[in-house]
Parts: sequence; C-alpha cells; structure tokens
Amino acid sequence: MADWHERETWDMFGVIFEGHPALTRILMPDDWAGHPQRKDYPLGGVDVEYKGAKVPAPDNRRTYA
Repeated sequence: MADWHERETWDMFGVIFEGHPALTRILMPDDWAGHPQRKDYPLGGVDVEYKGAKVPAPDNRRTYA
C-alpha cells in the first residue's frame, strides 16, 4: 500500500511509473476516460456519466436565485 501516491499521480495526471506493479484507478471510476488534471482535458461544458447517473455540465445546471 506504500505506492498509493504513484497510483494517485497516474490517476490524476497520467504519469507512468516504470516498474510499478499495478497502476489502477483509486480516485476516479474505473471506466473514466482520461486524466482530469492534465491540460488537454476539457474544463467544462461536457456532460458526465458517473455510475449510471448523468451529471449535466456546469453551464447547463439549474441556478437558484
């Protein structure tokens, strides 16, 4: 369990560590495409499907005024 920080770095940024026994997702769902902290990842305006539920993009959510 001492290699969790390398798994977290891979999960968020996509950095690959040579010789790591198991780079698997620990923060994002297993079926998540991409690495959310990379600069080439979309910032918003994209609907997200998370465990069967659809979360609308921030600009499409209802506002309560």
